[in-house]
Amino acid sequence: MEVLEAGVQAGLASGEWMVFVGPEGGYQMISGYGGSLESLEWDRGASRAWRVGRQRGHLVVEGRGAAGRCVIERAAPDQQARRILSQAALYRV
Repeated sequence: MEVLEAGVQAGLASGEWMVFVGPEGGYQMISGYGGSLESLEWDRGASRAWRVGRQRGHLVVEGRGAAGRCVIERAAPDQQARRILSQAALYRV
């Protein structure tokens, strides 16, 4: 969640990402994957998987593993003020 929030605050476009642990034990990331977390088990051999992205003005991390499923949601930081302030002159000479 902290990495997603830091990216949004830095002004990076945050599409939806799937992060999962593959059959060899390494972490893998896929951008724009159209399937569900469950389908990563069948399609890629994932033992654990997370969907990371933005929904309705919130940052959302959904996780799935052998023990179950959880969803963490946090209000997205406001980017409009950051864009305006970064373009404003801080002083005049």
